Amino acid sequence: MKRLTVKWDIASIGGSKLYFTDHRDFINMGHPCRKEIKDHGEGGVIVGAPLKGKRVVIIDDVITAGTAMREAIDIIKKQGGILVGVVIALNRMERMNDEGSGSATGQVQKEYGVPVLSIVDLDDLIETLGVRGIEQDMLRVEEYKRRYGANDVA
Repeated sequence: MKRLTVKWDIASIGGSKLYFTDHRDFINMGHPCRKEIKDHGEGGVIVGAPLKGKRVVIIDDVITAGTAMREAIDIIKKQGGILVGVVIALNRMERMNDEGSGSATGQVQKEYGVPVLSIVDLDDLIETLGVRGIEQDMLRVEEYKRRYGANDVA
């Protein structure tokens, strides 16, 4: 039962964060990208209406190295869309690689000049686990952050 409660707490934190964003930047969503061009049915690489001239927000679960994000951004640009932001479910707040100290979210923000918002991040998760008394999981997540954490996350 504790784990279900933690998930609901995290969902409410994320909902609160998104509530206070400027929703005008998130209009006309719903164009999933395919990994490969489909040559039958609706066809193409984008599902839905054309992106040309539309403001686009990418929604994803996480950003790890940023490779899939760059591919999606390339598709959006080739289709004539205008990237205005990225929303991810969980910001793991981790370094992109062992050589650097920057995060993939920070790199995407820098490289493309768009905001990257997360519904929850590791600090939210750590706080919720602590409040709920799930000490062992909290300690593991804190250790993960110490070991892999990036230095460019707010």
